[in-house]
Amino acid sequence: MDFSVEYSKNTIYIKTSDKSSDQFSNHINNGLKKAVLSKENLFIDGKECNSITAYKIDGYNYYSIREICEVIGFHCEWNEKENLIMIDRIFNEPHFIEIIDENFIFNPENVNNLTQILEKNIDEFDSNLFKVEMINNTVYGKNYYEVIYIAKVNEYKLPYSIIVFIEDNQIQYVKLFSANEIKKIKKFEDKLSNLNIDKDIKVAKREALRYVPETATVDYQNITIDIDNEFNLHLTVKTACVDEDGTSRFVLSYEYKIS
Repeated sequence: MDFSVEYSKNTIYIKTSDKSSDQFSNHINNGLKKAVLSKENLFIDGKECNSITAYKIDGYNYYSIREICEVIGFHCEWNEKENLIMIDRIFNEPHFIEIIDENFIFNPENVNNLTQILEKNIDEFDSNLFKVEMINNTVYGKNYYEVIYIAKVNEYKLPYSIIVFIEDNQIQYVKLFSANEIKKIKKFEDKLSNLNIDKDIKVAKREALRYVPETATVDYQNITIDIDNEFNLHLTVKTACVDEDGTSRFVLSYEYKIS
């Protein structure tokens, strides 16, 4: 399961709708090492959650995967046979896995074949609305995939998605929306198409700068736009900073709601 993780001054920022951050391959070398126990603040999708335990070893922070998964609402399971850690979302509301009765070998280079099957078999699925957000080969080298489609209008992501599981040529899927919600999207499309938020973006970026420490300089700012279930727009500003000595970089995350 891909999700974005940013770290800044004992605070972890996790955004489940973003793809993973840069990957680092750091291994603890052989020999005795000193582990220092600490508590880390945790923000998930802009909301502050309970802190979690971390161990600092050789200047790197190490966390329990199970503990992070438990806090952010993911299921973590060790697959001893495949030598894999399997991580999947857990949903607060009941959603049912449905099966499409077609023998299907998925080709990640040609996702259109899967999209056409979904459009033919799922009444609410519209390829003009749902776009592929992530493809994950859950069992390397085998026809086991997880494909996530997210509803988008123009560049705006909506909080509705379909998660498709392909296992042994069988297609299963979970719809994270209702038929009424899709009808609401259709009514909201015109409003989104004509929306001008340039002024809000400038305000959000300016407000985000207030949280930059005086000893740091700003490298750049990125902004993403999301819409909640009530069709309120939220801007997330990520401000990349450099410490005064130039040796340390960190990212601050600031959320701004458009009224």
